[in-house]
Amino acid sequence: MRPKSQPAQPQRDVFQIDLKQLIKLSAQTTATSVTVTTYDKVIYNQTDETTPVWAGPTTTSNTSPTLPRTLTLAPWSMNVVFIQ
Repeated sequence: MRPKSQPAQPQRDVFQIDLKQLIKLSAQTTATSVTVTTYDKVIYNQTDETTPVWAGPTTTSNTSPTLPRTLTLAPWSMNVVFIQ
């Protein structure tokens, strides 16, 4: 538990359940890069195939981001956004 005098850290993990969702990231107005790592139901379902495999998450990067930024989250996904 953090002391009350410390500000909360910005949220960077985004979970989306059931429906496609748009989110807007607007805590910052400038950045040198934005990286989004996603693990979704399509990737997870590969573990249940006839020959199961573990597939890692997908990662997309943008080195010239425009902020604020709007992301479309896939249903049943976990997304981690790194803004630098």
